[in-house]
Amino acid sequence: NLAGTYGQLGRCAEAEVLEVEVLKQRTKLLGVDHPHTILASGNLAETYRQLGRYAEAEVLQVDVLKQRTKLLGVDHPSTILASGNLAATYSQLGRYAKAEVLEVEVLKQRTKLLGVEHPDTILASANLAATYRQFGRYAEAEVLQVEVLKRRTKLLGVDHPDTILASGNLAVTYGQLGRHSQAKSLQDDVLQRRTRLLGDRHPNTLFTMWSLALTYKETQRHAEALELATKAHRGYVETLGESHPTSLKVAAFIASLTAEQPVDHAEGGR
Repeated sequence: NLAGTYGQLGRCAEAEVLEVEVLKQRTKLLGVDHPHTILASGNLAETYRQLGRYAEAEVLQVDVLKQRTKLLGVDHPSTILASGNLAATYSQLGRYAKAEVLEVEVLKQRTKLLGVEHPDTILASANLAATYRQFGRYAEAEVLQVEVLKRRTKLLGVDHPDTILASGNLAVTYGQLGRHSQAKSLQDDVLQRRTRLLGDRHPNTLFTMWSLALTYKETQRHAEALELATKAHRGYVETLGESHPTSLKVAAFIASLTAEQPVDHAEGGR
């Protein structure tokens, strides 16, 4: 329980120390097949994922999914959660084909058990859409993202962070489809809401500035793109440092506004 609290506070290194010991003790006292032991493995795996140790997380999550499928069946909520967690780790490892297989099944199961309007089902749709986008399957991603935005707006309201995230994700997909007018409309709204709710130095606000700057560039509005990208870069340097990869990416984007060099750009979140 204390480890869980540390995790909620973002103190993942402290959580890990406790979770390793909990897993060791539960394995010794209860055996590897006991639900409490499996839960301990799942908790430690999630902490590894938060720490960016995805290979270690995968090892545990594969075993958790195997054990829960064996003990609970494929339709049990805990098994479905294990599938979703492993899919997220596969995505972090760049193994999108494996992630897609699990995410399709998670969406199917959650729709069946919870209905289309349950938050967990909506999250499963958003996760699958993000994987489609990684494959360049933007039309398929759009279909899911439009539905995610619609349902989150209905359930959570327009100012909820998850709704705003859904708008931002859809905007990036519109940009990748070359539909820059629709992208800009959403990005303007997302930037306004994130600035008001989070401030102009929050990473999500800065990312939206950069996204909108890219849209300005694509529509030949270079002066506006330069102004907004410069503001985003200043914020990233202040919050992350000048040598951070994101700061360097935005700096390269600013340079591309005059040099016309291609710049990679990807949404960060689901």
